[in-house]
Amino acid sequence: MSSATEPSVSWEQKWLAQWRRAATALEDQERRELESLTDEDALKASDALLALSSTASLEPGRTETSGLIELQSLLHKRSVLR
Repeated sequence: MSSATEPSVSWEQKWLAQWRRAATALEDQERRELESLTDEDALKASDALLALSSTASLEPGRTETSGLIELQSLLHKRSVLR
């Protein structure tokens, strides 16, 4: 027995069908946009994304190493001590 607040199966099916249609439409739109994208526009977009990362401030040591080797060393020492 379902209560008045629970959605009916038909409502759920309609909702799911709507989102499936939306997903298909979005995929079609993305395909059209990528097909019409020029090399120049792609380069401009990638340059804009790369420019965002240059505004982040890094500690001086981060320009030489990511810290991965130090982290691996610490984790290795910890696993040996167990």
